[in-house]
Amino acid sequence: MRRSVFVTIFVIANTYALHCAKKPIVITNELIPEITQDQPLATQPLYFLFAHGTGGHQGNVHYYNRHAVVREPFYSFNFPDARDGVFNFKESNLAQSNDIEALKNALDTLCQETQKNHGYLPNIVLTGASRGASSVIAFMGTHNPTNVSALVIESPFDTVDSIVIGLLDKIGLGKSEGLRKLGHKMVKKWHSKYDKDAPSPLDMVQHIHNKELPILIICSKKDELIPWTSSYRLYEEFKNQGFRNVHIFVSSRGKHVKILEDRYAHLYKEAVDTFYKKYLSL
Repeated sequence: MRRSVFVTIFVIANTYALHCAKKPIVITNELIPEITQDQPLATQPLYFLFAHGTGGHQGNVHYYNRHAVVREPFYSFNFPDARDGVFNFKESNLAQSNDIEALKNALDTLCQETQKNHGYLPNIVLTGASRGASSVIAFMGTHNPTNVSALVIESPFDTVDSIVIGLLDKIGLGKSEGLRKLGHKMVKKWHSKYDKDAPSPLDMVQHIHNKELPILIICSKKDELIPWTSSYRLYEEFKNQGFRNVHIFVSSRGKHVKILEDRYAHLYKEAVDTFYKKYLSL
């Protein structure tokens, strides 16, 4: 009976995503730590590159552009599982090799086009939501491009295991090892190139070389798919690895990839504005 309940909950959560430990103490709706002064780091023209979430597509960039999280000029791309407007389960692997390569190809294309058309290598702000946000971290740890000026990532997961446990916690079964294993089997079924033993975004933080890289993480306590604690663990890991310009905004409101539509959207935007002013002079 319990297993059938879990399967139902997991299917509902996954369907939503396609269409659209001890908890740390955190002050909601604030930057941690506060950003108080300007410190521009970028000198070349800036371009924004956006990575969409699972079940999304490259057009999602316009949503974040309307809210001024992604600014012009911007560039976006489709992950392999989002081709032709249909979600391709066979190409999905959740911030692992396929997604890392797609992001690298997009960044390379952007660099080649700007060099050809304008004669310079652009500074790039990598942005993304959900799977795209986690892919940004995995990509940075794999390739370490030198012309990335900042990361602005919404609701990244540290591990897929955190998502599985979070969904199980909703029905009081988060400590069940058997159901956790079942959860990973279901993830593998729906995302056929996912490898539960591959390095996670959390693992990849230590491989990012630039400890001065400005990073802003946004998440919500009301996220029904990716627990806010999963994003917060990434923030803690960045701090543990010596990153000196990492910040987090934890909203007390906002559903998954819908934080900008809830009552504290203005605080999200203020956090982004302050971050851009400090590090990028925008």
